[in-house]
Amino acid sequence: MQCANEVMEGDTYASEIAMADNVDIEKIPDAVPRGVFKRITLPRDAKPIFITFDLETTDLIRGHVMPHITQLSANEIISGEKFNSYIFPKLPISQESTKVTGIYVNESGEFKVNGEEKKAVGIHGGLQDFFQLACTVSPCHTCCTQWKKI
Repeated sequence: MQCANEVMEGDTYASEIAMADNVDIEKIPDAVPRGVFKRITLPRDAKPIFITFDLETTDLIRGHVMPHITQLSANEIISGEKFNSYIFPKLPISQESTKVTGIYVNESGEFKVNGEEKKAVGIHGGLQDFFQLACTVSPCHTCCTQWKKI
C-alpha cells in the first residue's frame, strides 16, 4: 500500500526502502500541482449549498500512474438530493480495489458491483451528470458554465 508521503516525496518514503539495491535518493520528484482557488462571494439573499461526494477508483496512485474513477456519488446536504454514477475506466481495476468496493469488469466487459451488472458511462458523461445535479440544486453561474466545458 502506498502512503501519502511516498506519493508526494518519491521513492525515499517507499515501504522497505532499506532493502532495495539501487535507490535514487538524489532525484527530486516532480512537483504535484496545487489547485488555484478563487474566493466566491454569494449575494446577500443567497444560501450556500453543501454537496458531499465520494469517488471510488481503479487503484491507489502508484508511481506516476493516476487511478481512474469507477464510481462518483454525491449528496446535497440540505435538500437530500442524491447522485450516483458508475464510470467505465480505461485502466484495469486492481484486486485490492475490488475487495474494498466490490466493483469489477468481468471477462466479457460487463461492469459489475458485488456480482450485479450495472450501467456504466464514460468519465465525460459521468462528470456532466454530476455538474448537472449541482446546477439543479443551485443554479450558480460558475458550476453551470464550467460543466459545459468538460
